[in-house]
Amino acid sequence: MHTPTPTLALPAALAAALALCLAAACADAPTPTPTRIPYPTLTPTPAFGPPIPTPTPHMGQIHPHWHPEAGASIPTIEERIFQSDAIVWASLLWVEGFDSTRFRFRAIEYLKGAGPVEFYAHALPNRNRNEAWDDRQAVLFLEDWDGDFALTTSTNFQAIDMYDVDSLNPVWLPAASDAAVDADATAAMEFMTGPQSETITLHDLRAEVALLQAQVALGDAYETCVRSRVVEEESKRDWEAYHGEPWKPAVRTSAIPSGTNAGTVISEPGGAIYGEQYYRFWLDGQNAALFRAGIIDDDSIPSNGYNYGYMTRRPLPKGEYSFNGNIQHYVDFPCNYHTNVKLPYSVTVAAPADAVHEAFFDPVSIGDAVGADDANGVLRPASFTLGGESASLARIAWEDGRAAMEVETPAELAGHHADFIALDGDVALRLSFDDATVTASGAAQTFAWGVCEQPWAAG
Repeated sequence: MHTPTPTLALPAALAAALALCLAAACADAPTPTPTRIPYPTLTPTPAFGPPIPTPTPHMGQIHPHWHPEAGASIPTIEERIFQSDAIVWASLLWVEGFDSTRFRFRAIEYLKGAGPVEFYAHALPNRNRNEAWDDRQAVLFLEDWDGDFALTTSTNFQAIDMYDVDSLNPVWLPAASDAAVDADATAAMEFMTGPQSETITLHDLRAEVALLQAQVALGDAYETCVRSRVVEEESKRDWEAYHGEPWKPAVRTSAIPSGTNAGTVISEPGGAIYGEQYYRFWLDGQNAALFRAGIIDDDSIPSNGYNYGYMTRRPLPKGEYSFNGNIQHYVDFPCNYHTNVKLPYSVTVAAPADAVHEAFFDPVSIGDAVGADDANGVLRPASFTLGGESASLARIAWEDGRAAMEVETPAELAGHHADFIALDGDVALRLSFDDATVTASGAAQTFAWGVCEQPWAAG
């Protein structure tokens, strides 16, 4: 039990009770959302420490709620680089085959991989091939095929024979212009990357290839992480391209009683998770600081199964709360990748039937006293209605051996009492309004009770 840093509640002795639940301040700062490391830092990311007791479904092997249409979106340059065995800047010499199935190229520069100066690239039959770019230099994304290369490199297998820039499988990127380029200006040469006249300079393409190659060279774990990132982002784009709208996860809902102890589980996903390491879990969003995500395991061995759950950090007064759950698969640790898809949660906190009002109470120092008012600490929401009359809590403080509560435009509080609920959910202090000394000042009233020691602490 925390030292009375209470949740203040005013439940009633009568049917119409005043329950003022003022929850103590949270000592734990919310876990920051990880950010992707800058790729120029080409050193392996240190291993993560023990699992953070704070969420994520991994999109890394296609999110279980998705049914994306593979190949519906145009792959990114990063995808094309990663999936290719070779990337070469070349010029077309001639085309063979009735259906344009064999292309002879002369290499100018291999940006990835290696090969002969002149080579064949094979393709599936395509009688309607766009020949408009044949006289221009191009960048080709190739895969190894029977001693030659093939123009079929792409994760978009449905468009495997449509390799031109106007297709969903743009692995032949013609120069954006057929104008002659000075040798000193080749780095600025632009190549078309997609059907909407998007371009990339040779300099930038070289840099992207070198960067991805450097990452992969960091080891198998890093390469697996990069692969996971590429596949996951592709799956998300394919789903959105096929359905014509952003993927938006359904809001998960949960309900708990007010004033329950810190650590109350609000959502425990079903199905065990198995792996070499624990996933990472964290929260963000509007009310993330009031909740946490934690590993649920009866031992410390992730390979034999575990789960995770979302829990409260403190007793909560009635209201609607929301946060987003995030998850990072352990295979994504080396390159510190995590999906930007957040799983939204909505939590309804319900007050007892006889409660009139509940609110947070986070004490701070007010002069020599410890309490909260509209300028210090937290006392919210302050307004409530009782018997059709509106009232507002203006101040709660400890003063000279007395607990004092100032109520503006007060309602009739006779027969009611205030409960201060500590972080463990216990009622640390109950004060009856029938026992209070009342001092009036204009429309406001101050209720005071003699208490042997200060019942809460700042912070």
